[in-house]
Amino acid sequence: MNKVLPKILLVVIIGLIQTFLMTRYNPNLIPIELFMAFGLSAFGLLFGSIVLLTDLKNNQGKRNSGLLIMFAFLIGSGIGFSAMKYQDSERRENANFIIYELNLFYEQNGYYPEKLGDLIPEYLEELPTSNWGLKRIDYKYELDKSNQFYSIDYKTGTGCGWTYFSSDGWQFYD
Repeated sequence: MNKVLPKILLVVIIGLIQTFLMTRYNPNLIPIELFMAFGLSAFGLLFGSIVLLTDLKNNQGKRNSGLLIMFAFLIGSGIGFSAMKYQDSERRENANFIIYELNLFYEQNGYYPEKLGDLIPEYLEELPTSNWGLKRIDYKYELDKSNQFYSIDYKTGTGCGWTYFSSDGWQFYD
């Protein structure tokens, strides 16, 4: 029991850190936090595997501690994927807000802006960014030459992306 308790405490502490990093409410969750949380998950699985193999090698029959560590970090990985889905939905929500403001601009001015920066400060306080990988990128905005149609593009956490065409709506690309 004396050897198992520190392992359980380590799992709980790392799990709490991981949960904090993955689930805290922050629409601009920086990608390094997601990277760290996935790194902690991988570390937990590796550590749990080592503990499990050590316990089996020593024939102590304490497989439960290694299995517990691996199980805790598998759950943590699930939380990580939930955080990725949250970021993807946040990207879509930001894009829809930009689209709404572009259409409002068009209604009031009779044309679309040449660049998204023209929406500041009357329509947007600041331009939202789309987190992808370990960097933040801007939403990609393109306007056709006739000034009648536009597109907004962003990448998802998987590296694929979505493009909104003012004439056709949302389309997925990979």
